Amino acid sequence: MGLDISYCDSLTYVGPLSAEYDGDGLWLHNPDFPAHGDGIAPGIYRAGSEQHFRAGSYSGYNWWRANLRRLAVGGNTFGELINFSDCEGFIGPKTSAKLAKDFADWAERAEAFAATLGEESGYWLARYREWRRAFEAAARGGVVKFH
Repeated sequence: MGLDISYCDSLTYVGPLSAEYDGDGLWLHNPDFPAHGDGIAPGIYRAGSEQHFRAGSYSGYNWWRANLRRLAVGGNTFGELINFSDCEGFIGPKTSAKLAKDFADWAERAEAFAATLGEESGYWLARYREWRRAFEAAARGGVVKFH
């Protein structure tokens, strides 16, 4: 088991959350982090340009996130991701735009930091770049969904 991420650049509302719904779509419900949803109501949505990646096993993702925290020490960055659930929920377009900017602003420092991680540097940096792509896409009107 591990953390999988889906992200898209747009959403179309399909209907309310329903046990009877058996079609395709993203089920969006964010009870523990409502502010991260940027006002997107719970429901079923069709995603535009949906993509996926595996953030790693839960322990691998938490290792990656702990190193993101180490990178950002002293900066007011990445907090919306660092302090987010490691298993479910979603991050909406406004919060994604803020995180996309953080990832872009810190890209050069991230490359230098990754070099300090030894043989894990390539893995860490590849995840950094994937998260950046996800937040850049979601900033256009979509979401980053954790599942």
